[in-house]
Amino acid sequence: MLILKKFRGAVNRKLLSSPRKRGSRCGFTLTPAFAGAGSAGMMTAVLASVMILSSRPGQAGETRTACQLDESYNGPHQEAFQKLRFYIPNLLSTTQLELASDMGLDYQEGFRYPFTIGFVDEPLSGSEYALAYVQLSRGDGGFRQRMNINLEAYSRRPFNFDKVFRHEMSHAILSDAVGGDVFAKLPVWLIEGLAIWVAEQGEQLTRAEAHRYPAYAEKILVSDLEGPRRANLYPQYFLAIEYIVKTKGVGSLQNLLHDLVNERPLREAMAYNLGEDWETFQKNVRDFSIQYIRNLGTGSPLEREQPY
Repeated sequence: MLILKKFRGAVNRKLLSSPRKRGSRCGFTLTPAFAGAGSAGMMTAVLASVMILSSRPGQAGETRTACQLDESYNGPHQEAFQKLRFYIPNLLSTTQLELASDMGLDYQEGFRYPFTIGFVDEPLSGSEYALAYVQLSRGDGGFRQRMNINLEAYSRRPFNFDKVFRHEMSHAILSDAVGGDVFAKLPVWLIEGLAIWVAEQGEQLTRAEAHRYPAYAEKILVSDLEGPRRANLYPQYFLAIEYIVKTKGVGSLQNLLHDLVNERPLREAMAYNLGEDWETFQKNVRDFSIQYIRNLGTGSPLEREQPY
């Protein structure tokens, strides 16, 4: 959660034709940080390089900035902190490569605006996940983002950290791509559905929600994509993306994202990339969602993963 033209270029063609790449092209360099009494000896991890890339057509030569890992945490959950401070750099590198491939956006090597990952001891009220959330700010220094990892939650509850990290990173990438709060520029169903899809949370989430309402799953979970945002509509958001992928292909989803990031109107971008007007798209998503839920069956109820 954030607190917050068809592209046929060489980068997109490469991403569409290549499998996910494992490994790292982005390393961290540790440098001392002396932030005052109590923080002596702490280190700030900074990605070493600044890259010149183009994330959008027409922006060649754009400077990319390194993600920073803020290691100034001195709270009570030192065991969790020490584990994650060494784990996150490699996870970040791998996640950037994989999300760049999944989303069709040029985010293999850095961000357009400052992005920091840090550690806290409590969630933000109303945040999507207790484990992690992205905060946006804009001041004299311009637009920037910070992903906070809640070590209190990490220490007490069984999270799939990698999935939540991927989910939140997709929000950060989209906000970076549009240069501000992505929820102010793109529809919620697309933002959240995409995040669930890239994090591979969709089937488990939909199954868990369907088992909560065994007699009314279709009525409760299948809804208008433009209706009020509700937590139990996350399966519907995911299923809209799943519909696009299964019926139009990943390339169509990537081209749609690219157009929307470049401020093409939603209806126009959908007609061009998906070959459907909005009304037809909603009807087809609804039919697809109903069939998907029915195919899940009525097996044993599953506990919702925390977070799912």
